[in-house]
Amino acid sequence: MNKYLLFLIIPLLTTACVGKKKFLTEVNQRQDCEKKAAQLTQDLRYAQSRMAEQDKSLTDLNANVRQLENDKGRLTTELKYKEKQINDITDQRLSQKQQMEAALAAKAKELEAREQVIAELQLAVAQRDEKLNGILTKIQIALAQYTADDLSVEVKNGKLYVALSDKLLFESGSAKMDRRGRDALSSLSNVLSKYPDLDIIVEGHTDNVPVKGGAFADNWDLSVIRATAVARLLTKDYALNPNQVTAAGRGEFQPKASNESREGRALNRRTEIIIAPKLNDIFSVLQQQSR
Repeated sequence: MNKYLLFLIIPLLTTACVGKKKFLTEVNQRQDCEKKAAQLTQDLRYAQSRMAEQDKSLTDLNANVRQLENDKGRLTTELKYKEKQINDITDQRLSQKQQMEAALAAKAKELEAREQVIAELQLAVAQRDEKLNGILTKIQIALAQYTADDLSVEVKNGKLYVALSDKLLFESGSAKMDRRGRDALSSLSNVLSKYPDLDIIVEGHTDNVPVKGGAFADNWDLSVIRATAVARLLTKDYALNPNQVTAAGRGEFQPKASNESREGRALNRRTEIIIAPKLNDIFSVLQQQSR
């Protein structure tokens, strides 16, 4: 009986052992699976966290890209504006440079024209002076017989002055001409008649001593009448062109020396024949310049 029970128990025990072992194996496998699941869950969470971080980074990068694109657009606009400003400034400066160059060219042309006018004027003045010096020499030769007390000849301020003393030309206190004076004027007119382009001014001068007698109102009157007498003699008797000759009286108001001395008063009592070449050439140059 016991023998039979043993045979019955042994299979049961064997079956029980096998089930427990299987159970333990399954438990272990389950635990492994749970560990793996936990690990996978942890890995998943980590991956999700990393993905979230990467999503955030991507979002930030996209935002940065958009910002950079905006900055690029803004900078491109600013660059175009700056380029336009530079081009405008360059064009403006180029225009200013061209204007300055044109102004400088105009000034240079004007300066050249002025220099030409100056050169022409200098030539005209030189020719005038040369002509006056030539006339001066001829007058000095023609009047060589007269002394320094009788007359003087000089070039002054572009004009030729022949000063004849009153004692050479006139009787004392009179406008009546002396023979020696007539001869001197004849010699002078022989020279002047060869120059029809001269202006001849006859100026009468006196000292400051009042005139006596009723023939003349004053020294001014005396100087005018004497100048007129000389001008009339030159034009009527010695055939100078009346269009060349002008008579004027200065009286006592343009003395050559002091009236305090007898010598000074003698110098002041004079008739000046002022000879000036016509300035047509000079006037022509100036008129051309003013156009």
